[in-house]
Amino acid sequence: YRIDLVAFDTVPYTPGDREMLFHLFGHTGDPSSSVSREEEEEGGCLQPAVERPPPATVRDVCRANFRFGKLFGEAVVTVCASASVPLSSLSCIGCHGQTIWHEIDPETGACSSTLQIGDSAVIAEVTGVDCVSDFRTADVAAGGQGAPLTSTLDHLMYQPMYQPALTMPFNGEGEGGTGSEGGGT
Repeated sequence: YRIDLVAFDTVPYTPGDREMLFHLFGHTGDPSSSVSREEEEEGGCLQPAVERPPPATVRDVCRANFRFGKLFGEAVVTVCASASVPLSSLSCIGCHGQTIWHEIDPETGACSSTLQIGDSAVIAEVTGVDCVSDFRTADVAAGGQGAPLTSTLDHLMYQPMYQPALTMPFNGEGEGGTGSEGGGT
């Protein structure tokens, strides 16, 4: 396999989309202010914390799942258009999704469940291209930690190198992979 980077862009979430996402996490729109704090210290006195938003509901998760699917699909359309890549030339779209929950047992380190939003059917509808997803879910179901593509992709990208390589994604997660020519990962 050969992987060539044809186009790349970062499409930031709008403030409203960030607010929707942080609500699912149990936060206000400000990621630094956890709503789990019951009291805050002010001038040496404990004050009631900012009023908590209501907990996220299944309806909120469902709406966010469709909203983020639409956002991801629109991002694909935008990036392809800016790079003059016709959507019809894509074989498929692979979407990891936006993780909203990843359950790790603190004693064993085993991952027992994970949930991503950004529905692949919505992405496919927006783009007209088949979308594959649930990479993390499939890996966790098979006993993994939910990061199945890191070492595989690194191996494919860095296989031609004549020395070992270490790669680290800059996505806020502590995943890493090593690989060298013919040596696997």
